[in-house]
Amino acid sequence: MGRTAVDFGFSGVIEKFEEHWGKRATRGLTLLIGLAVAAGSVAIIWQWLVQPVLIFFQTPIWGRTLISLFLTVVAIGGGVAVGLLLISVLGQWRLLNRAERRIAKAKHDFDEVYKRAQLAGAATDETTAKSVMLLEASIDLLKGLLERAPPEKRADMEAKIRGAEARLAEVKASPVRKR
Repeated sequence: MGRTAVDFGFSGVIEKFEEHWGKRATRGLTLLIGLAVAAGSVAIIWQWLVQPVLIFFQTPIWGRTLISLFLTVVAIGGGVAVGLLLISVLGQWRLLNRAERRIAKAKHDFDEVYKRAQLAGAATDETTAKSVMLLEASIDLLKGLLERAPPEKRADMEAKIRGAEARLAEVKASPVRKR
């Protein structure tokens, strides 16, 4: 199930504040904002709930004020519900923002590792190609020396040439070479 976060324009301010002042200061700012909202809610509750109740019981015509008291309670309850909803949305927004930052960092790290693996693969391919060229040159050199070699050393040199040619065939057939 998807989650929706509502942004009332505070996200940019909070992000910039956190970048400049750090997490502790941002938590303090968030706490101050929460306390201000709570203080405002208490003031509204006092002004629109407690005072009317006190006035209600002090006036002789309290029957008519019963309806206004009920409407006041409904209005304050709605305000408290909206305040709780805003606090919940802000909390969800912070979680979503944190998750997005972690995902972006993980993607960046993955891209870096992938790039390094490609560079290592290219370096391995280059090294393998150089090794093949060196082995081919060594075989050619051994074949050239074989023509001038004394007869007692020819069998040993032919065995070395066959071994080098077998190794060359293995290197050329390896999966690393076929990339």
